[in-house]
Amino acid sequence: RRVHGELCIMPVLYALVAKDTTVLCEHTTCAGNFTAIARKLLNKASKNNNEKRTYICDAYAFHYSVRNELVFLCMSDQKSGRAVPFKFLEEMQEEFFNQFGDVSESTGGTSSFGKVLKTLMEKYAKVTEVDKIMKLQKELDEVTDIVRTNIEKTVTRGEQISSLVDKTQKLKDSTHTFRVKSRALRQSLWRQNAKLICTLTILILLGVYFFLVSFCGGFTLSGCTS
Repeated sequence: RRVHGELCIMPVLYALVAKDTTVLCEHTTCAGNFTAIARKLLNKASKNNNEKRTYICDAYAFHYSVRNELVFLCMSDQKSGRAVPFKFLEEMQEEFFNQFGDVSESTGGTSSFGKVLKTLMEKYAKVTEVDKIMKLQKELDEVTDIVRTNIEKTVTRGEQISSLVDKTQKLKDSTHTFRVKSRALRQSLWRQNAKLICTLTILILLGVYFFLVSFCGGFTLSGCTS
């Protein structure tokens, strides 16, 4: 669904606090249909504590976070990024719980928090405040890039180590195969040698026997025994 309304030049254009789908308080600096869109988002927004999410709609972004079963939501233009709106939501939560505490049982009187939302939105409209957060965001992005680069190097190094481990395993497997084949070859050569020795022994014995037969006058060797 498209967002319609007048163009507003502020980091945060709309904010609300809701319990389930019931809006407890809200404030906006300009008119438009984003209030209706925000209520539709409440119907599908996760109610898990510490949940943070951003929905993009045209040139705008709806950001929300959940704390103590309450949904804190704000709308900004996409150029504001995510750092400024979520910093806004953090301050918004702190102000709300400092003023009302745990409202799980009763939500009476929370509508007055709209004035606090107005004050916070005006605070974030100041260039110095936004610049400070954007500077922090830039530093965070730089750190993120460094971490991402280090992770990529680590992953590449890990792939190299994994490749080395694979090669080592293959070499180990090849060594084992070589040992098995060498043992089989030794056993085969031993059997062949044993057969050869047996054959030579039999031939020598037969040669000696036939020599005696010819020398002793017959197969009975009577000439040598008498």
